[in-house]
Amino acid sequence: MKRLSVITLMILLPVMAFSQLRIEKQPRSFSLKEDVKYLQINNIPKPDMDKIYQEDETNDTLFKIRRFGVILPVGKDLIADSKQLKTDEGTIYLMRFAAEDAEALALYSSNFYSPEGGELYLYTADKYQVIGAFTALNNNEERTFATELLLNDDIVVEYFQPSWQSEMPTIEITEIGYAYRDMDEMKAASGSCNVNINCPEGNNYRNQQRAVCKITVYLGSFMGWCSGTLMNNTALDKSPLVLSAAHCIYDDYGTLSNKFSQFVFYFNYASASCTGTYSSYKTLTGATLKAKDSTVGEDGSDFCLMLLNDQIPDSYNPYWCGWTRSTDAATSGVGIHHPNGDIMKISTYTTPLSSTSIWTGNSNTHWLVSWKQTQSGYGITEEGSSGSALFNQNGLVVGTLSGGWSGCYSSDKTDCYGKISYSWASNGTTSNSRLKPWLDPANTNVTQLSGSDFKVSLHNPISGDNNRLILYPNPANDNLTISLLDDDARQGRLNIINAQGRIIYSSSVNTNRISLSTATIPDGLYLIQLIAESKYYIGKISIAH
Repeated sequence: MKRLSVITLMILLPVMAFSQLRIEKQPRSFSLKEDVKYLQINNIPKPDMDKIYQEDETNDTLFKIRRFGVILPVGKDLIADSKQLKTDEGTIYLMRFAAEDAEALALYSSNFYSPEGGELYLYTADKYQVIGAFTALNNNEERTFATELLLNDDIVVEYFQPSWQSEMPTIEITEIGYAYRDMDEMKAASGSCNVNINCPEGNNYRNQQRAVCKITVYLGSFMGWCSGTLMNNTALDKSPLVLSAAHCIYDDYGTLSNKFSQFVFYFNYASASCTGTYSSYKTLTGATLKAKDSTVGEDGSDFCLMLLNDQIPDSYNPYWCGWTRSTDAATSGVGIHHPNGDIMKISTYTTPLSSTSIWTGNSNTHWLVSWKQTQSGYGITEEGSSGSALFNQNGLVVGTLSGGWSGCYSSDKTDCYGKISYSWASNGTTSNSRLKPWLDPANTNVTQLSGSDFKVSLHNPISGDNNRLILYPNPANDNLTISLLDDDARQGRLNIINAQGRIIYSSSVNTNRISLSTATIPDGLYLIQLIAESKYYIGKISIAH
């Protein structure tokens, strides 16, 4: 039986095309031709690999998450401990880290705050992979921060503080994620029988694939992978709710993760072709846990539901999946997932689902699916597929993967998915143990809901630069902060325009940062327009009270 786990990361790409929520800019030091090889190296002690391999040898045969990396303490203050470069525009802070034999590194901060105008970058010492700029857009109430993996054992952290900003940042580099395996495979990480999502088998599920993500989970002292799916709700408010498996958020000792704000969600990680093995991707960092099955391993349906800390940008082309809580068995459908952390795959079933359980004698918690060989392959699941969605013949989510027996060389190609109908209200009596309060916040009691991409065409009287305008939080509740990165465009006029093209709010502004109340503005999508002399800036905001 396959472990209930997450597994391999395989993101070695021929072209480094990545995206975390950020302003796409080049590090300031690059224009100065600063040679990072002269920076003092902060060496991260190599972990005890003999001990780790011994633990992995045991854990890889059990129902535990396969880790691909460990979390190592650092405790460095970027501002106080780094090299500083003074320029006419501001100050650049540089710090370099190296970790012997690491296949990839990630940065974690438990004390992160960037004032307006600040820019944080990370890049490999050879400058092949660059991520940033991270800005005030990445601030959150918990003051945490995390990055995707940089594929090198030698990285540079750079921060730029503009001269006009007197408020200083707080950037503690608390920990480094040390990936010690699964990063150096220059081939597809999953079994050869798997089927790429962009093969013909996925033609009826093109929308659904836009909702699927793989997740870096932060569990105690290590990192691993799971799969998740963006879900629609009856408020139709674009809440970024991601459905996955409860066993994905517990460590080897049964302890619930307390690092959801440092989970990283990878979207669009799919080959553009049926035979491709590589993909770019887009990421978001941070979520809050809203509900879960707290009886994992006993008699529950093994689900968890997380709300991303940021709304998903339109550029990610997201789709919010529909669902059904009907107890009727689907007659056919697919599973869409990231086996072994690989690019997105699809598995097909053509016989009706049946009720089962993988925990106890309770036969109502899970759907049993039997995978069918198709024209492109067999399409099974593997470690890393955990938490992924099972879709019915109508493209609606009916379950989430707990585990099973399927494999390319296994004679038994069946898996078990926790039922949406059971996760709806049968795992407990409180909101944090049910899907219902979150997927049906309007209390409609509908048995199913269609998916949507919420593409609304807002009237745009003029076009402008939306890369310099930062809107947060997004969605906004009762308050909205609007920040403009250009220092020379403080004087201007701010307009808020509704979906019908009407200006519902207008005011003159004389600062780079505007805070205003949205308590009286109805829920919906709005255009934010800031006109400053010869420049103008545009962004979109969702208001959801």
